[in-house]
Amino acid sequence: MIQNDSIFRETREKLDTVSTSFCLAKWNQVTVHLNSGTTHSCHHCPPHKIPLEEVTKNPSALHNTEEKKNTRKLMLNNERPSECNFCWRVDDLKQERIFSDRIKKSAATWNGDTINTIPQLPWDADVAPKYIEMDFSNTCNFKCIYCSPNFSTTWLKEVKEHGPHRVEPFFFNSLDSMKWEGKMPLEVAEDENPYVQAFWKWLPDIIGNLHNIRVTGGEPLLSKNTFKLIDYFIDHPQPNCQFDINSNLGVPDASIDKLINGINRLYENKAIKEMIIYTSCEAHGAKAEYIRHGLNYERWLKNVDRILTECPQVKISVMCTYNALSVTSFKDFLSDMLVLIKRHVTPENRGVNGRGFFPIDLDFPYLRYPDFLSAWILTEEYLKYINDCVEFIQQNVFEFKNVYNQGLRMSKVGFSDYALHDIRRLYEVLQNAIVNNTGRNNPVEMDRRSFHKFITENDRRRGSNFIEVFPEMAEFYEFCKKNYR
Repeated sequence: MIQNDSIFRETREKLDTVSTSFCLAKWNQVTVHLNSGTTHSCHHCPPHKIPLEEVTKNPSALHNTEEKKNTRKLMLNNERPSECNFCWRVDDLKQERIFSDRIKKSAATWNGDTINTIPQLPWDADVAPKYIEMDFSNTCNFKCIYCSPNFSTTWLKEVKEHGPHRVEPFFFNSLDSMKWEGKMPLEVAEDENPYVQAFWKWLPDIIGNLHNIRVTGGEPLLSKNTFKLIDYFIDHPQPNCQFDINSNLGVPDASIDKLINGINRLYENKAIKEMIIYTSCEAHGAKAEYIRHGLNYERWLKNVDRILTECPQVKISVMCTYNALSVTSFKDFLSDMLVLIKRHVTPENRGVNGRGFFPIDLDFPYLRYPDFLSAWILTEEYLKYINDCVEFIQQNVFEFKNVYNQGLRMSKVGFSDYALHDIRRLYEVLQNAIVNNTGRNNPVEMDRRSFHKFITENDRRRGSNFIEVFPEMAEFYEFCKKNYR
């Protein structure tokens, strides 16, 4: 149970008085893929194309497309947009203390009082976002198995060489499909990209309204515009704005050095309110390296530790895209995270100053696309692995106590109650899918067949060996091969 779940309950009640599908993220939050000219309101929703004619006339169309405005209209009319099914699955669990991201995002403090003001606006109004996430480029040195060429140049190179994966009855990472859907990166230099140009025109108009700005990719530390944005903040300080960067933290040491220098300059110049470095990992050791091709797990741990050590005010948030290959080693991964948490929660930051109580946050979104890598393709015996993780976090969740003349202090260092909530939510969703066959996008037979085909072809292309890395999943792999040809 989240200690302040009353905030989420209150938010849910307020949202539902407007509509049971109302979500502030559709108005206040935006993710813009400048490299391909696409946009969506949060990472759970698939992106859609930003018509060039719209953004040429009005840079605000990076957020306020006609398509998005029509989705807002559905929400105001108590209709469920299909693109938001990540949250509908959780809402439909109807568990009092399990909250969807529709509730969690809408409860974020940066929304201010917009839960009252937005319903009063015309459905087609242009809105300045409170939270913007964007990428400048798809340049990336990783090719994570669940990623795609529009977010990774190394994936793009592989698909151009070998073609898409044939995972019948469809192709995975087909460039023809991406071109048809308008998701392919523009074949122009970053500075010549009309969407990047629109962003720099739009930024002065919205910077004063922003509570959060977050740069993603590709790998943003490989884009010069990321460091241009750091310089922009130093030249135009925004002490009420949080500035965050996503990074795989697997770039050359020179780029890590440049990041650390930029972070410390931002704080020295009081140019931002605070900063979070978001990074990703969802398994342990060689298993993590299989999932996130290009990763050196030990080097990643070292870089997380280095940033927390050399940038004493910054936080790290680890996004764990929980998938079928995460399950068997996730507890070992959590053990490594607990070591880092204990190392960096010191007596000085056990209060409410500096980084607060948690220098490392963990987030557990479950992978939905591609479906054949989702954990819901697994069989019931794998639920034990997930339940072990629930118990591990529960046993190692933080504890507070009041210390005379010192205020609230963390008496037991550990995971946050948000992490406990989210791992429980993850278990409930996956149990519902695996046991009750509820919430899947495709028949499980199709996804298991696709899983076997994808893994076999992935090993051929990358010279890897799934069975050597995941010997405990050999029986499931053969099960899929034998029963779902």
